[in-house]
Amino acid sequence: MTQMLSSIALMLLSATSSLTVAPTQVVVERSQHPGDALRSRLGVVLPTADTMIIIYGVAQHHTRTEWSIVALRSKDGKWTVERAGEEGPGLLRIDPHPLSASKTALSSDTGRALDHLLIDRQAYLEKVSGGDTPIGGYASTMEIITPKRTRTIDWTGKLVGTLGQIVDTVISPS
Repeated sequence: MTQMLSSIALMLLSATSSLTVAPTQVVVERSQHPGDALRSRLGVVLPTADTMIIIYGVAQHHTRTEWSIVALRSKDGKWTVERAGEEGPGLLRIDPHPLSASKTALSSDTGRALDHLLIDRQAYLEKVSGGDTPIGGYASTMEIITPKRTRTIDWTGKLVGTLGQIVDTVISPS
């Protein structure tokens, strides 16, 4: 029995994504996110909202670049995207330094498109697979938090499908 429980625990730990559906009355709380350490180092507070998307990424070769992008939906339905990042040593010996931080309001059309993607059931069921990270490639984590659901995924390279559209909308809004 203990062996079986250990096997189940190991399978759960090795999964590349997780999905939690919460009852409507319960507020979904976010988990510890890899970008939290970066934001803490930079002295940048993580904003909070009932609906938010948190994306963290890291790439390393000659230098190591980390970034944290947070998209927040206000109670009146407007979306803002906050970015913070840091570049530091990879193969080169350089001192870490912050990258330009920014805060951008999404257009109404882009915000509606993002709302539409977040209510798409596929975003919470879609399979995610990734391979090895190539030299200089990046690895990312995204956490989607809504009042009803949360999903955390890890991937390398370009994410496709509904989840990829969410990432593209947040990272490069049109």
